[in-house]
Amino acid sequence: MKATTGFLKAAIKVYPSSKLYLSGQCGSVTIPSSYKQGYSGADLVLFVIASTSQENWVARAGACRLDATTLRPTAGSLEFNLKYFNQLDFSKLSDGKWYKWIQTTIHEVTHVLGFSSGLFPYYINPNTNQKLGLQQIVQTSGGRDWIILPQVVNAVKNHFGCSSATGAPLENNGGSGTAGSHWERTTFGNEAMTGSEFPDSVFTTFTFNLLEATGWYQMDHKQSEPFNWGKDEGCGIAQGQCVNGLREFCTAGSDGCSSDFTGIASCSSSDTLAGGCAYWRAYGNSDCRYNSDFTSQLAQYGGYYGNDGKCFITSLPTKIGFQGVVSDCFQASCSNNVVNFSISGKSYQCTSTGQVFFFQLLDHQCQIFILYCNSNMPRCCTFLQNTKDLSKCLQRSRYLQRNYLLLLGWIQWSRLLSIELIYYVYININGNNKPRTFYSRNLQNNQITKVYYKNKKMAFKKLILNILCFCYLPL
Repeated sequence: MKATTGFLKAAIKVYPSSKLYLSGQCGSVTIPSSYKQGYSGADLVLFVIASTSQENWVARAGACRLDATTLRPTAGSLEFNLKYFNQLDFSKLSDGKWYKWIQTTIHEVTHVLGFSSGLFPYYINPNTNQKLGLQQIVQTSGGRDWIILPQVVNAVKNHFGCSSATGAPLENNGGSGTAGSHWERTTFGNEAMTGSEFPDSVFTTFTFNLLEATGWYQMDHKQSEPFNWGKDEGCGIAQGQCVNGLREFCTAGSDGCSSDFTGIASCSSSDTLAGGCAYWRAYGNSDCRYNSDFTSQLAQYGGYYGNDGKCFITSLPTKIGFQGVVSDCFQASCSNNVVNFSISGKSYQCTSTGQVFFFQLLDHQCQIFILYCNSNMPRCCTFLQNTKDLSKCLQRSRYLQRNYLLLLGWIQWSRLLSIELIYYVYININGNNKPRTFYSRNLQNNQITKVYYKNKKMAFKKLILNILCFCYLPL
């Protein structure tokens, strides 16, 4: 991982741990006896497990040891459910799917770092190492828990434009594994620490502020990701309300664009975490920044996918056979509240809200399709300029991959937080004698190769990471 050093910027700083003494169980793993003698090479030891469960979870994680002085987590387990991964054809995974697994891994490790209701009572004042006390961290009101840490409350006030905010709502749906340990879906939308997978999830200043408020870390907030959900939309959405008329919310069954214009979307009311609130949710294969079977087909007829791809309302998909699809991706940029977009290499400008363009369909000389400029041009421009540059993320991950096994995670945190990963992988879960097949993806050249293991159980493998960033976890 030395090659990663020059490409990474710190997001977390941590007070160094004293020697770690570990024994017993961590999750479902028996800690190796060598750790009883003490270990001083890491601030966090993470036991990474792959197993098969018929339960409906993709990955889960939790802390299992705390530092005796600071109470900071020093060991934890991270477990992936092969039930979901075995269904995938890894040789055909799109960049969007890879990014989804990356974000899932970051999400789970963040629970180990401190975003968990089980760890709230251990948050400290870093100047005294004394516990803050749960009453200073969480408040229950209106049937839900609220984070009332000053750093988080200030972030809510600034982002939503709600000066009267007194807390950030935690999820109140989803059962014991979700409620109370994630941000509220209706308020935080695609924030990565909401309670379930969401297209284009991002790690924002809200999660950064919460981790910093633990008293265990110092965060570089420049590394947080752009977040548009609910921006400047007031106290209603900040309090978890489904507010009619806001751009995030819609009439169930409608089709259009995601609220930040990054993907082709439908209006869904099926998310139980949103409590029946209908909101724009991009399809899994329709992110305008990624190549997928869907976006590549649209691109053949004038559409586009790439980091500067944005969603527009248009009749083009219907004209080429995608019935019911009323939006498409086109290359777009913005300057002085004017949206510039390109179709088949030619540039056009949206200078007013609702402006309509008529185009001749490629290879169909008698067909015309319509494109509508997105509503609220100034806000559209804000989103065009305030969207995560996924090309940089993928470029970094390709640069750092070194042919580890597939089902890998990406941890984007710190060069000063030292972590040791111990991989514990069960092969031949089903008990047959055939070697289990894994795939290895070299992200430098995007080549996929097969890897076979004949042994039923892999031994522990140790890897010291001086930088907790782009850490690939072989399962």
